[in-house]
Amino acid sequence: MAINPIRIALPEILNMQTVNCWLIKEPVPTLIDSGELTEESWKSLNQQIEENGVSVGDIERVIITHAHVDHMGMANRIVENSNAKVWLSEYAYQWGYDVNQLWTQRSTLIKNTFAQYINSDSPVGQLFGQTKSFFSGMLNMWEPIPKESIVAFDSESGIDIGGEQWDVIYAPGHSSTQTVFFHKESRHMFSADMLLKLAPTPVIEMDPDDPTTRQKGLPTLIQSFDKMRKLNIQKAYPGHYEALDNVNALIDNQLNRIENRLEETYQLIKSGSKTYDDLYGTVYANRLSFPATVMMIGYLDELEERGLIKKEMTSEGIYSFRTD
Repeated sequence: MAINPIRIALPEILNMQTVNCWLIKEPVPTLIDSGELTEESWKSLNQQIEENGVSVGDIERVIITHAHVDHMGMANRIVENSNAKVWLSEYAYQWGYDVNQLWTQRSTLIKNTFAQYINSDSPVGQLFGQTKSFFSGMLNMWEPIPKESIVAFDSESGIDIGGEQWDVIYAPGHSSTQTVFFHKESRHMFSADMLLKLAPTPVIEMDPDDPTTRQKGLPTLIQSFDKMRKLNIQKAYPGHYEALDNVNALIDNQLNRIENRLEETYQLIKSGSKTYDDLYGTVYANRLSFPATVMMIGYLDELEERGLIKKEMTSEGIYSFRTD
């Protein structure tokens, strides 16, 4: 029989407004994810947990779905105020204790990727220039965890949550470190940012097989969607917002929307739009946001993966795209 986790919605400063921790009280007080390290988030976590009859000091396990600041940043604060251990998969393990170095590597990858696609004088380029201070300040909301407080779990062995055995499924695309937890009997899932009411953003991250290169997020995300659909999930506990029913219908809707955007992007390139900035200005007219900027890169990745477009570097040092 599946557990009934308690949603703890914490404030966050990123695009989603709130991020979920899921509280399981029995038999071992457990949190799935931890939120960002801000005083507002810490206060909210303590208040909501106490409203449910436990305290942060009672928490024994913090299980992290993926290595993003809004899901992992406050884990060490919980450790410092309890006897909790932080459980990390093999994909996220190094982020537990080595976040400073890895975030520096990822920030450099983001910067280099944007420089290859986007003219710095364009509206998107100016937006990225404005967000550089945010990237440099990320580690103010994300602390490393002492190794002795980390428990590594092997995805192939599954994981115990609430006294039940859950499969651990690697579901990259949004994050190259993302795992989700699936209970076969009930077909319930802790879906992290794999399944959300809005399509996940394929953010810019290092490829696990070669950290010097970028994982192509959208092609990988589509593969993970296909994997999720085959599971016939009945209920998902996501990383943001309320629990989800009708999961396959949600997946189909999001995949259809992606396909429509892919076709629109392809037709624009076919008709003569050649640069990222040209394409973004049409596909996302009157919308300037960081999620949209990386989604646009994702569409180009997927079209290239399908062999529908090719890219080449111009004399200005940015990519140009064509259909033949």
